[in-house]
Amino acid sequence: MLKKTLLVREKIDIFRYSSLICILKNKTKGYKPRQSLVFETEDVMKFWRETSNDECLFEKIISIMGIFGTCRSCELHILTIDDVKDRGDVMVNRRDTKTNVNRNFGIIGDENGINPVDIVRKYRALRLQHVAHNFFFVNYRNGKCTEQLIGIN
Repeated sequence: MLKKTLLVREKIDIFRYSSLICILKNKTKGYKPRQSLVFETEDVMKFWRETSNDECLFEKIISIMGIFGTCRSCELHILTIDDVKDRGDVMVNRRDTKTNVNRNFGIIGDENGINPVDIVRKYRALRLQHVAHNFFFVNYRNGKCTEQLIGIN
C-alpha cells in the first residue's frame, strides 16, 4: 500500500531503493491482518425473530433487502416504491448502479418461523402514500413512517 501511495501521489518508484524494500519486508514479518466479524445465519434469524417491529422494523427491512437481493447501499438508496411488487411473494426489480444491469430478486415466505414477506408488507403499509418522492425507504421513527428520505449512510 505504501508503494502504490508513493507512486501515485509523489511519483516516486521505491522499487529502485533495494535497502528500503528490505527494511519494509523485515518490518512486516509476523503481521496478521484482523479478520472482519461476519454475521452467521443464526444471528440474522435471531435478530429477525427476537427484535420487535416497533423498534427495529427499518433495520429488519434493510437487512432483508440486502440479504435476499445482495444489494449495495447505493442500490438500496435508489430503490423506488414501483420496484417492489407484492404478488403473493414480494418481487423486487433492482437497478444495479455499478454494472448497469437490472436484476430481479424475490423475497419468499417462511424462513425458520420468520416470514420476511410479512415484514416487507408491514413496512410498505406504514409508509405514507402521499409522499413527494417515490423512494422506497423513508424515515421510520416511533412506529411511524415520515416523508423524509433515508440517506445513503
